[in-house]
Amino acid sequence: MLYEMVTGLQPYHADSTEKLERMIRSRIPPPPAPDPCPEAMRRILMKAMAPHPEVRYQTAREFAEDLAAYRKGEAPRAETEDLDATRRTFRRDDGPDDETRRTAHIAAARPEGQEGTPAPAKKERPNSFYVMMRIIAALAVASVLYGAWAAVSDYRLYQHGKELQHAVEAEQVTDLNQIWDRWTELSRDNSSSFFLRGPRSAVRQRLISEADRVIDKYRNSDAVVYENDWKNARTDLMRALELEPDNTVRGKLRLCEGHLARINGTSHHNAPELNLAVEDFTQAEKLMANSPDPELGLARVYVYGFKDVDKASDAFQQAVGRGYRLGNREKMQLADGYLDRADRTWWDSRNVRGLPQEKDQIQRAAADYKKALELYQEIAPYGKANAQIVRVQTSLDSVNFRLQQIDSPAATSLKEAIQKVLKTVPIWR
Repeated sequence: MLYEMVTGLQPYHADSTEKLERMIRSRIPPPPAPDPCPEAMRRILMKAMAPHPEVRYQTAREFAEDLAAYRKGEAPRAETEDLDATRRTFRRDDGPDDETRRTAHIAAARPEGQEGTPAPAKKERPNSFYVMMRIIAALAVASVLYGAWAAVSDYRLYQHGKELQHAVEAEQVTDLNQIWDRWTELSRDNSSSFFLRGPRSAVRQRLISEADRVIDKYRNSDAVVYENDWKNARTDLMRALELEPDNTVRGKLRLCEGHLARINGTSHHNAPELNLAVEDFTQAEKLMANSPDPELGLARVYVYGFKDVDKASDAFQQAVGRGYRLGNREKMQLADGYLDRADRTWWDSRNVRGLPQEKDQIQRAAADYKKALELYQEIAPYGKANAQIVRVQTSLDSVNFRLQQIDSPAATSLKEAIQKVLKTVPIWR
């Protein structure tokens, strides 16, 4: 039947039942299945329909195993055997030919005393019918055995999965690399199997939990989160996404990638990396609803990467709007941003010394110094706040002194004299 399903033809053809029977009894194998039948299936059919029983599959299990191997794309055992050589090692049994057997059968069937005229022989079904029935029975048994084998395999997979699930949930194994290696070995090409739902969920939750530990550490404490911590969290989240896609997990992955780009861009003054960090944090903001974490990352990029304290302040306000309360670290970052901008403005004012715009620049520098001083005083003695307070006060004294010089009568007279001279001096082109 399998031969007919593959080729659309019967293995033997004859004009009459007698000829068909002789063809089958001749032990001449049927023609191999024509193209486009794959070679592996062709070899399975040749072995299954070999004229000599010793060459055929000895059990339905062997037949099922070869069919299962073919379905998986593996080489069946029939493909590795030399079926022609095996067939040549067997000899046909010596015995009476078909006519002699049929004559003997008829003679045995004659009633006693009626030797002259043989009794009509009972009409028998063609042997081809029995051959076909045997094939159908073999296929049915093979299907049952294959189903039983598949059921046993699924049950063993389920049992091994429960063992891994228990080991993870009971923290018998805690190293994430070991957990992932065991999961990979267990699942192989069947990671989405229903029978692995329990261990798949346990491994995924363990990976996400470890990544959350890094993210929570950055959000809820002033402890340093190192670059390797973000790298490990990124790896954990990538594996969790491989087990099951999820937008929240994808948002956390973008967050980790943003911090890695931030660290690299800030340390190497790399503008493309800083832009990439902003892009990652922005994507994370869309995927992580109501989470302040992307805003905290953006603020840090703006303070130390792009030197834009206004955008950093806006990002912190967004985080506050999402339920976050600014801590010492965030206030330190804002203070550093105001101090940096005040220093740059104060330094640039020297380029317009004596001109009207000098006073405006110095006043803006003084305002930023005051904001920085207030923030440092609020968080002292956190971090380097005490040292920065001394530095800001010194700079603020210099700024105020210069403002007094600009506003003094002598300075005003000098400024007016300079402007009067500039008006009377001819302009040379």
